[in-house]
Amino acid sequence: MLDLSCIKETFPYPVIVNEIIQHNQLNLPDLGDPHHNHKILFQCRVAIVTGGTRNIGGGISKELALRGAHVAMIYQNPATSATSEAYARELEGLGSGGRAVAILADVADAATPALIVKETLEKLNVERIDIVGTYFQ
Repeated sequence: MLDLSCIKETFPYPVIVNEIIQHNQLNLPDLGDPHHNHKILFQCRVAIVTGGTRNIGGGISKELALRGAHVAMIYQNPATSATSEAYARELEGLGSGGRAVAILADVADAATPALIVKETLEKLNVERIDIVGTYFQ
């Protein structure tokens, strides 16, 4: 599990996501509801999602991006760099105002969490991290 001691508490604390996010678990409105401003939910919030470029993690990254969050997606396989970068560009193109980056990192390495946080802050040009989703591989 990621050591989150290097993350400042904001929003009012980082949200750790260890299961599949379902709308009713977080009490989020349906994106299909035309009467709700979904961007307000996560606008300007910063998320790190491990395994965030495909499968469940990719879906969570997309959901956060649709709601206006800036998303750092962590992937482990260097062979998927091109598709991971393409997915980051796709999320940025959603038009919800959030930025997205793909970061290559091995989460099994004890030094990696600090590097992930450092790269996220630098690449997204932010000063805090609000949401951390882990173990989506």
